Amino acid sequence: MFSLSAQSLTDSLIAFYPFNGNAADMSGNGNNGTVSGATLTTDHLGNANSAYNFNGTTDYISFLNNLHFQPQSFPISICAWIKSNSVSAAGYIFGNDLTSQSYTGVNMQINPTGGGVLQIYYGDGGTTGPCCRRSKFSNLNINDNQWHFVGGVFRGPTDMDIWIDCGYDTGTYNNNGTGTSLFYNGNNGCTGRCQYVSGTYFYTGIIDEVRLYHRELHQSDFMALYNMMQNFSLNLGSDTAVCAGDSVVLNSPYPNTLWSTGAI
Repeated sequence: MFSLSAQSLTDSLIAFYPFNGNAADMSGNGNNGTVSGATLTTDHLGNANSAYNFNGTTDYISFLNNLHFQPQSFPISICAWIKSNSVSAAGYIFGNDLTSQSYTGVNMQINPTGGGVLQIYYGDGGTTGPCCRRSKFSNLNINDNQWHFVGGVFRGPTDMDIWIDCGYDTGTYNNNGTGTSLFYNGNNGCTGRCQYVSGTYFYTGIIDEVRLYHRELHQSDFMALYNMMQNFSLNLGSDTAVCAGDSVVLNSPYPNTLWSTGAI
């Protein structure tokens, strides 16, 4: 579960949506988004027009099912920055195969009816009932209108990880979930909306920096992703003269700081 060092943050990256003015996929795989109603707003760092706000009634983003978007095997990881204030069953933070009245693909959402916890699950292609999904719920309530960096890792039916603000949440598996293998219908992905037998539900709040990986993200990866967009000021001390062949060690007080060279 825990790792000592982060892999490259572009390794096995399937899709990346920084939402900087649009819903383009910046991974290079062409899984671009089409915005329906969601509006640009300020992100968790205070940057204008760098995240999307969803009104909870009609807004969503549809993502093109293009290159590598629906990996056929685990592990798979999802992460995003969210600021949720949903009051009813919420739409997807992210799902890579939106199929009406059926559980397909890998998904992450807020579950307000379950106490505002983070829920991750995958579907086997059957109807939207416990028999056709495998899911896990966080212990922590994050439906609090505060920014959180959330992540989900899928390795198998009862082998999933939930990460909240770089902390591991032991969570709870849904014992009613008895779904089998991961299944896709080949539909587009979605943020902000989900469609069950009981109806269509929408996310309320802000979403930013969505990433989808075809690999397991470790704690060090989450910490590197968390820190890479933060504005830290480091005091490296007095200037130091260094002779050829010598070296100087620079220690950051922040875990997994991403230096300008790309090193961690």
